[in-house]
Parts: sequence; structure tokens; C-alpha cells
Amino acid sequence: MEDQAELELLWREHAPQIQEYIRRKVGSAAVAEDVTSDVFVSVAAALRKDPSMTVGIGLLYTVAKRRVVDLWRHRERQDRLVERCVGLSKVDVSSPDEPGADVADLSWLQGVPSRQRTAIALRYVDGLSVGETAALLDVSYQGAESLLARGRSAARSILEKELEFA
Repeated sequence: MEDQAELELLWREHAPQIQEYIRRKVGSAAVAEDVTSDVFVSVAAALRKDPSMTVGIGLLYTVAKRRVVDLWRHRERQDRLVERCVGLSKVDVSSPDEPGADVADLSWLQGVPSRQRTAIALRYVDGLSVGETAALLDVSYQGAESLLARGRSAARSILEKELEFA
């Protein structure tokens, strides 16, 4: 397949410089590697739709720039969601059926990873359904359930440690 050979050649010739460009923008080699792969997958999909399309370094940089902007926007949305839950004063992570039930202040919640913390705040403080939480976090229903389960587990561990030292 000629398109496949063309993509492999593009990858070998340009992936390192595209990845370095992305790394400078996002500050992480691991994230840059993922985004670089996404750039080439996007270009491959575009080539399948329009085989007459000309692919060069300019197109690769344009797609890379758009993917970086998409990543920044996604991070910004996540940060705004996290900020919404930081100022809250009470949450109950032990009872998923009773949103907003009182426990202690939320200082302990800072130890929960941010996506899990956001899911917990949306579900239990804001009283959103799992489906609504999933939609706001841009994950599947099962993904939201997983974030909530891991968040509750992390929260329990943190609270248990705090109670041991109390």
C-alpha cells in the first residue's frame, strides 16, 4: 500500500522534530509522544478520506499545533472543574446515594488526584448523576464510575491515615 509506505517515511523523517516541537509546548516527553502519535493517526485518517491530499512537514506542524491547543483546552476545562470543588466545605464520599451529606472540611480531599477529586465533587457535592459527571469530564459512563471508585478508595485511605494520627 503506497499510503502506508508514505506515512512510514513521513514518520521516520519528521516524527522526532514534530515530537520535540510538541514537547516544548507541553513540557512533557511522555505527553509529547502521545500527541505525536495522535498527529500521525489524524494525518493517516485524512489520507484515507482524501488520497490525493499532499502531506508535508507544514501539514504535520499544523496538525500538531491544533492537537496541542486541544490539549491545553482540555487541561483548562479540567482545571476549572477542580477549582469549582476546591472552595467547597463538606462532602461525603462514603454514601453515593446521598449527595452533599456532611462530613469534615475538604482539606483532606487535596490528596486525591485531581480528576478523581473533580469527579467526587461533581457527583457528591453538586449532586450530579454519574452520566452527567461523565459528560462534564468528557469520559464514558464506565470511565466516570471508575474515577469515582478510585477517588472514593483514595479518599478512604487519606481519611483513615488522618484518623490514625488524630
